[in-house]
This record gives sequence, structure tokens and C-alpha cells, in this order.
Amino acid sequence: MKKQVDISQLLEDCFEHLGVEVSYCNNKREEICKVRALIKRPDATYSIGKDGALTHQIASIEIRVQDVFSLWQGIGDYIKIDTKYYKIFEPPLKDSVNMVWRIEAIEGV
Repeated sequence: MKKQVDISQLLEDCFEHLGVEVSYCNNKREEICKVRALIKRPDATYSIGKDGALTHQIASIEIRVQDVFSLWQGIGDYIKIDTKYYKIFEPPLKDSVNMVWRIEAIEGV
């Protein structure tokens, strides 16, 4: 049980100090709730033919399970970060200890 408490405290500290406030929105971009999230935004580049490339901003977003007991619809919903909307394009996954949702979302779709 001590190990579980240590993990909980570590996650709490991580979200408190590194997290940012985001809005979880439905598929019509209407805000459902505000939560703290950890965000990674690497660019993904896709080839188009032999001379072209397309870059999309894909965000990997982590939200504590305790902040959203269920993710409502999931696919098709949005996460608003600052003024940009990121559309969830695959089912959110829980981590191995069921404490964090991991969400993949693409900008501006």
C-alpha cells in the first residue's frame, strides 16, 4: 500500500508543477470541464508523393483519472489548450495503475 501512496503523491506533484489547465470539450467544442493536464506536442510529418510533406501537430495529453471519471464520448471530443482545439482521434488509454488517461489528439481538425 505504501508504494501506491508514493505513486499517487508523485503524480499529484507532477500535475501540480508541470501541468497546465485545459478544457475538455464535447464534439461540438462546447466546454464540459477544466482539468490539469500534462502535454507533449511533437510534430508528425507525413510524405505526400515524392516531393511533398505535410506536418500535423499531434498532442499526447495525460489527464488524471480522478479529474474525469469517464471521458464521455472520447473519440471526436476536443481538448482546448490555450486557444487551440485538439480533436481526439483514438480511444483514450489508462496507464498500468489506472491513475492516468493518455489521449492522442490532432490540432485544428
